[in-house]
Amino acid sequence: MKKDNFVNKQKKYPIYWSLGVIIITGFIVGLALNLNNHKTDTGLQKLQIGNAVIYVEVAATPAQKELGLSNRASLRSDGGMMFPFTKPSRPTFWMKNMNFPLDFIWVRDKKVVELTEHIGAPLKSMADAQLPLYIPTTDVDAVIEVNAGFVEYYKIKVGDEVAGI
Repeated sequence: MKKDNFVNKQKKYPIYWSLGVIIITGFIVGLALNLNNHKTDTGLQKLQIGNAVIYVEVAATPAQKELGLSNRASLRSDGGMMFPFTKPSRPTFWMKNMNFPLDFIWVRDKKVVELTEHIGAPLKSMADAQLPLYIPTTDVDAVIEVNAGFVEYYKIKVGDEVAGI
């Protein structure tokens, strides 16, 4: 008996049922599209170098800069970390407690000035004194760390503009 009432109401108000279906479908489609939209990620800054879009965490404090990407299992394919500096300098980086290889993009005045590619993660048995140091050959005001191979894949080169800094 209740089923008949439902069917009768459905026939009586077809426009409302149609609108309801359209609204629910739109909501589901919007939700599905939003799952792939990285612009909604909180705390990330969008950078662009040529065709490459990178969603970076910004290591702004000394503690964040010291920790960097250490102790993480991985980094999303379009992710990275940016280390901004108030004055151009030649900062020293190392790969302490890193679990995956990186590329470094050295930046000055929103332009790529140097690239260091395929920096391997150190062996767990290496002492701090054994870890290689990575220092740019020129002053920089930002460093962007991305997954190893990112620079090669997106054909990033010295002189490319960095948008979003």
